[in-house]
Amino acid sequence: MPESKEKLPDENPGAAELMKKYKTYEAGLPFWLVLDKEGSLLEDSFMNTANGKSANIGCPASKTEVAAFIKILKSTSVLTGKELIVISAIF
Repeated sequence: MPESKEKLPDENPGAAELMKKYKTYEAGLPFWLVLDKEGSLLEDSFMNTANGKSANIGCPASKTEVAAFIKILKSTSVLTGKELIVISAIF
């Protein structure tokens, strides 16, 4: 979802193209992507919910969202177990 017209100058350069490419316009903000060093998508902030729908966990809040976020960080980063625990506690 882009900024309002009066705040369009605040948009990050290239953001609209990324939002279009990864179909994130309806997701809302915040929304995040995890890309590898070649720029290929590894993960995004969409999470499958219990009813089979996809939801944006942009800033994870519930225990389920935080657990999904930590699982993504664990599989896509070199963060240690201790660091993941700290991140989990913060959210």
